[in-house]
Amino acid sequence: MDSSSSMPPPPEAVYTDLPTAIASIQAHAKANGYALYKRDTKPKRVVMTCDRFGKVEATREANTVHSSKQRKGSRSKKCDCKMKVFIQRDEQSGQWELKVYEGSHNHGPSADISAHPQYRIAALDPEVHDQINNLVLSGLNNA
Repeated sequence: MDSSSSMPPPPEAVYTDLPTAIASIQAHAKANGYALYKRDTKPKRVVMTCDRFGKVEATREANTVHSSKQRKGSRSKKCDCKMKVFIQRDEQSGQWELKVYEGSHNHGPSADISAHPQYRIAALDPEVHDQINNLVLSGLNNA
């Protein structure tokens, strides 16, 4: 499925700093029904890919559990999407330049933005988010 027209990549641009670049890229992705993750971060370069980047890995369950007892359907939204952008720091100007490496997706936009965990987390009330982080750090589980 070619959905490049309904899910355009972020426009190539130059940003004064990295947080501004990432915020702009994420806002564009969210407005167009997809999410980008930092795949690789170096001091002078950040690689961001679609959250559906990569292939679903085979689990041990597939080899050890009878097929009648396996879960139906996929537990992953990965579909080997190749969408990828680079944000590189220009040594002379100190600005960050966005380059689109692969601009098309092999899937359609999400029906609801809450399908992406990073947007659900960002929508949490800061107090609730802090409480969750404190519980995780304390070692408590939900048992």
